[in-house]
Formats: sequence, C-alpha cells, structure tokens
Amino acid sequence: MRKFYPTLLILAVVALSACRKERNDIDIKAYDQQQIEGYLKSNNLTNMKRDLTDGDTTGIYYEILSQPTKNLVPLDYSTQIAYVYSVKSLDGSYNSSDTIANHSYRFLGSTGVDLPKGLMLAIRNLAKYKGTRARFIIPSRLAFGQSGYGTGATRIKGNTSLEYYVNVLDDRQLAVYDEACIKTYATANGIDISTYTREASGLFWKRTQPDTGKVVVTPTSTVTTQYTGTYLNNIQFDNSSNASEAGTEFNVDGVVKGFGEGLQKIKAGGQISLFLPSGIAYGTGGRVDNGVVTVAPFQCLRFEVKLLTVKNN
Repeated sequence: MRKFYPTLLILAVVALSACRKERNDIDIKAYDQQQIEGYLKSNNLTNMKRDLTDGDTTGIYYEILSQPTKNLVPLDYSTQIAYVYSVKSLDGSYNSSDTIANHSYRFLGSTGVDLPKGLMLAIRNLAKYKGTRARFIIPSRLAFGQSGYGTGATRIKGNTSLEYYVNVLDDRQLAVYDEACIKTYATANGIDISTYTREASGLFWKRTQPDTGKVVVTPTSTVTTQYTGTYLNNIQFDNSSNASEAGTEFNVDGVVKGFGEGLQKIKAGGQISLFLPSGIAYGTGGRVDNGVVTVAPFQCLRFEVKLLTVKNN
C-alpha cells in the first residue's frame, strides 16, 4: 500500500498557488502596460511621463498641468486634501466627467471609491503639493483590480485602467475657488451675476419679487418658505414645494448659515435668488442623509426662495 503524506501535499498546493499568483501578477502588469501604451499612442499623449518613484514599480503615467511655486504645502498620508476630479476608463466604457459632483475631502492616506490606491500614490508622489493640477493614468491593479466597481451602466469593469484629471485644491483658498465656480456657472447659464449683491460672507443674493409683509426676519424667526435647491450642475437636491404647497416651516437659526443670511434680506411675500459658497453652506463635510451623501464636500449651492410667512417669538 502506498503511503499518504498529507503535509507534503499541503506544502505542494501552497507552493503551486504561490507560483500561480506570481505568474498572474506578472500577467496583469504586462496587460496593464499594453493597454496604457496603446492608449498613449492612439491619443498622441506625448507629454505623459512614467512614474519612476521608488524604482519604477507603479506603472502610473502622469502629466503635471500646473503647480504652485510658492507657499508650498507638501502632501503626505496624514494631509487632509480637497480635490475635484474627472475619471474615465481607457476603453471608453466608463466616464464620470461632472467635476461638480466629483468633489472629495479626506485624509490622503484613507483610500476609498473616490481615492483608489493608485490615485492616492499619484497625488502624494507626483502632484506633491496643494494647488497642483495633473493628469494621471492608473493601471487596473492599482485602481479597482480584477473585481471592478459598481453595477449596471455605471460599473467600472474589472482589469480596467483609468485616466484621471485631478485638481488638488489649496483649502486655504476655497473661498476664492467657490466664487470662481459661482461666476463661471452664472456666465454659462445666462445669469448676470453683477446684478446680485455680494456680502462679505461670499453670499450672492438678488430680490426677484418685492416684499408685501412688514415683519423683519431675524436669526431667531420662524419662517414658512417654498424653495428649490440645486447644485451648480443644475441637478436639484431639495425642493420644499414638492412636499406641500403650503410651504415648509423652520427656524432660521436651524438652517445653513448662507440660507439663513439670505432669508434676512426679504420680508413675507418676497422672493430671492441665492448663491452660497461652500463655506456658508455645508462646508468640507458636505451633507449626509441616512448614510447617503446628498451634498458633496465644499459644494456651492443655488437656492430660489419664496418667503410665505414670518413669526418672531
């Protein structure tokens, strides 16, 4: 009878698995490289350079589009960064180009859906500083790997390399960035922002219907309003009129600062148009409802408001 040695069999299986994993790693690196080189050539991307950090190990390609030269803030894993981005797959099957929606504020060392490992490495090692704009190509093994991400039409397939455009903002200058976004939006949508009043807080407001009431709105007032709230890509995120034609009642000191400040510019019967920079909206934390992000970090907002009633206690 032939003797059976279970320990030797286990060792043999482990050794075989290790060899197979190593072969697969080499294969995916070669596959990623082939896809990236083909994309670079077909799109004539001659300015893209290969990442040579730590001995040419990542397979990332990059182009620095702009970079600050003074007041530099070096990036490290413990740095909190604010950035906007667009991302698409090299094969054209996925494209997320809405930089209004694609806002993120997080520690650089905390990877996530909006910060896969390859993008984290690229921002730290290649962008290097807050205020840098760059273009990156991330190989699939440092993006979402073999499993991919998402479902349906918005799914990123497995083994898909990605191209990112990233603007790593200087969060000391977010107010300047916000104002530029508001003015760009206004121009693109045929709105004359010069007809709005700009407050020291960064709020832009314009009365669009005269008041009929006499009671002044204060920070402690209780008001009833009808309003719509939209992002600067014209996607609506809130609408009190859908809930009730009678409007929604709330305390002025219970809403975001910019909305409350705007309400104090009119009396009952009046209507007002507001543009809120993120600092007086939901800030770098954004807004989360029942675990779902409904307002992204450092998001500027537009409100159209009709003030129905005012009560001062």
